[in-house]
Amino acid sequence: MVQGLPSTAQLSRLCAGMIVLTGGQTLLAQGHDFVMAQRPLDWVHWLLLLGAVTLTWRLTDIPVGWLGRLGRLATIAGATAFIGMSVIDFTLWALPSEMARQTFGSLILHVPAISLPFLSVGPSLLFVGLGVMVLEWVVVMRWRVWLVLFGIVLVGVGQFGNARWLVVEGHLVTLAGLRAMWVLVRSQTTPLLQTGA
Repeated sequence: MVQGLPSTAQLSRLCAGMIVLTGGQTLLAQGHDFVMAQRPLDWVHWLLLLGAVTLTWRLTDIPVGWLGRLGRLATIAGATAFIGMSVIDFTLWALPSEMARQTFGSLILHVPAISLPFLSVGPSLLFVGLGVMVLEWVVVMRWRVWLVLFGIVLVGVGQFGNARWLVVEGHLVTLAGLRAMWVLVRSQTTPLLQTGA
């Protein structure tokens, strides 16, 4: 399906992005009061923002075919939505009272032009795009791709059901799949597509 595979450096960037995102999700899973009590920085949303940016940094360098290009576009759109979501979350975090946060949050949720691209649908594109992109490598990467896809499904189910620890587990499974890809690529001395490994 593709002419090449990602390098170890490219997979390292994907892994690094997932590590930072997992850190943010782990802090987020501690609960609303924990997130609101962070001072002097909102570590949760800084980690989520930095994770999304790291995951997509130099994403266009990764060799992909037509399906992967669609996935890459969705991943970049998802990262853009993560940036917008982070701005909204930073604003919520900075408001002086719980009443102000509830009022602002309610307002945002009732404006589809903001809630759909930045809170509900948009950030999901980061993971959908990553899944579509790695799907191109399934012939060579086999179970590693399925591990990434399973992790992405766990993230989606956790987000839909508001099960924060399931989201963390999904990030860990996705990271395990990306790490396994990195190990495979690093261990090869000849191009994988030529050897049929």
